[in-house]
Amino acid sequence: MAQVRVRLQTARVQLVFEGEEGVFERQVEPLLLRLARGGARVEERVTPPAAEPEAAPEPEVLPEPAVQTWQPEATSFKTFRCQLHGEPEGTESRIAAYAFYLWNYEKRETFGAEELGGCFAAGGNSVPEDLTGTCADLERKRILQPAAHEGTWRLTPKGTNQVRKLLR
Repeated sequence: MAQVRVRLQTARVQLVFEGEEGVFERQVEPLLLRLARGGARVEERVTPPAAEPEAAPEPEVLPEPAVQTWQPEATSFKTFRCQLHGEPEGTESRIAAYAFYLWNYEKRETFGAEELGGCFAAGGNSVPEDLTGTCADLERKRILQPAAHEGTWRLTPKGTNQVRKLLR
């Protein structure tokens, strides 16, 4: 079967296809036609002679995506922060408050440093350098308890009551 090479460039989409003509006709061409109706332009469509099949091209090495940290849902986090009597003082109080948010608003039974860090960032605070160490201190104070997986916690009833006192 003939090989097809297509390059499509639009303002929002860039598509490069190299493969068999049958796959192109079944999968890619309908997509190109839909994009073309929206103003996309096909820059080149080349069908090389079917004489000798080309060697498989080396796969391109794509850059690794930027690390995306977890972020709380914007509206529920804003609602939660409005219900607090001011910003909790100290890292331990903030961790307990954010743990309550994760449990009550995000419905997460367990959470880790990534979720807590996302709450700190969404609240406009820098993530504490020793976040896991502070969580270990809160374990000793029975505000948090370790969950099934290492590096994850859950809020205790004592921690829940402490945060409820801060809510309006």
